[in-house]
Amino acid sequence: MSLHIHPIKCSYCNKDFLGYRTNVKFCSDTCRYAWQHQNRSNKAIERRKIYQKKWGQENWQHRRNYMLKYTFGITSEQYNDLLRKQNGNCAICGRHNLEFARKLAIDHDHITSEIRGLLCEVCNRKIIGKHRGIEGVEVFRKAAAYLNSEYTGIIIPPKRKKRRARKSSRKKRSLLQK
Repeated sequence: MSLHIHPIKCSYCNKDFLGYRTNVKFCSDTCRYAWQHQNRSNKAIERRKIYQKKWGQENWQHRRNYMLKYTFGITSEQYNDLLRKQNGNCAICGRHNLEFARKLAIDHDHITSEIRGLLCEVCNRKIIGKHRGIEGVEVFRKAAAYLNSEYTGIIIPPKRKKRRARKSSRKKRSLLQK
């Protein structure tokens, strides 16, 4: 097998180089990238941004389905089944999903990758997210035992509100004293 080497002139820097194919236009990746970015006008970039934004708004369900399948391996129908099983509520706090701006998050075990259920963002991040795994279960058991235990019997005394004299009453007092 013989290799044919062809003398070629770079389309970007006009440097002579030897290529293995006749259809090669650039001497290096640097020249190829520079040429691509040089020929992109601001108008073309703006048109692309507008198109991408419009496509994203029109195809949000496609993007959501892709994210669910890629991240958790479930379809939107399976997500909706989970939501129906929980009556549209967060599995921990019980608030309805319509009370939240975002959809309920999919809670899963990071060790076994098993989906547990759907949680609101607060329950998912603040409660479950901070206490993962077996240690988290122990933390919740200790917290429940603590809240059910007897209290110390020490009561915080009520705070007295500081009275402020009004400016007008100060002036009246000063006038009366004179």
